[in-house]
Amino acid sequence: MDVEQRHMAGAGRLLLIAFLWTAGLIVIASVGSLARPAHAASFDCAAATQPLEKIICADEDLSALDEKMAATYKETQAKLDGDAAQTIKTSQRAWLKFLRAYCGATDRAGWTTAECLDMEYDTRIQDLAGAIIVQPAFTFLQVAEYQTIKIDAEPEYDRPAETGRHYFSYPQIIAPKVAETARWNDDMQKWARSVVGEWIEMDGNPQVEISATVRTSLPNFVSVEKSVYWMGAAHMWGTYWNENVLLTTGQELTAAQIFKSGSGWESFLSTRAFNAIELESGSPEITRDLIESLVEEPQTWTVSADTLTITVDPDGTDSRRYGAIEVVYTWRELGPFLQADLPIALNVD
Repeated sequence: MDVEQRHMAGAGRLLLIAFLWTAGLIVIASVGSLARPAHAASFDCAAATQPLEKIICADEDLSALDEKMAATYKETQAKLDGDAAQTIKTSQRAWLKFLRAYCGATDRAGWTTAECLDMEYDTRIQDLAGAIIVQPAFTFLQVAEYQTIKIDAEPEYDRPAETGRHYFSYPQIIAPKVAETARWNDDMQKWARSVVGEWIEMDGNPQVEISATVRTSLPNFVSVEKSVYWMGAAHMWGTYWNENVLLTTGQELTAAQIFKSGSGWESFLSTRAFNAIELESGSPEITRDLIESLVEEPQTWTVSADTLTITVDPDGTDSRRYGAIEVVYTWRELGPFLQADLPIALNVD
């Protein structure tokens, strides 16, 4: 049984073994001052041969994380069947391969091997625990993928070669499945992988995180937040936007499909948003015209059956990570501005 199979089996054992030399014989004894503990893990520490396995077995905290990861994976997989179960199994095997390549790299910058393992285990546990997203219209599986990337040395910037990490996560509709959901699933996966490809083609960046996360869904509609974060000189930078897709067409929702032209909806939205943002930020550089230009863009919208939530970032910074300003409107109060024939079912009455 290889290391991957031992991890996937998830059969944890507590091995507290001390080998004492007594009268020319090797005997197994309880742990004492001469004992060296081999901690619990999702694989047999007595059979550990890989360097990372040995580090995990020798560290109580890492062993506990390994056990928790294996238990979380098993719990998540038990809730799935068919293609979804196979997807999470494939993802887990790919993560184990990534873990060995990334945390085992000798040219990985920033932290020790133990710190790398701690970070990646924590990330994987969170991914597995939140993988299944149940909403009234659809059930989603949030798929996470991981890649290592070799960054070439740049002597002119005194930058050595190193192994970097690219992480991307995207949702897949697993129930109910129809032709429209299959197309949306394909688009989500292609988007995440294409953005990763673009970053690889650009100047190498050792840390990139790309994600699409479901915010709301309706029978013919899904709203997701997309984001890209990358490592700058001293900290992570990022950008984000919302994407509201009509499943029947595969196209993004437009303002003209929701609001009547000439009804004054822009002024109504921007007035409340401006007042909220002015109260929150107090910045004199924020103008009504700026706010109106932002709230008119569906990329700032999160649409649910009951409300329209607009996230405004007037400074052009990553306010979602550092304290977003969100303004909420009910469709009932927006009723006078809405089209008579809406493409999605909204609670107007």
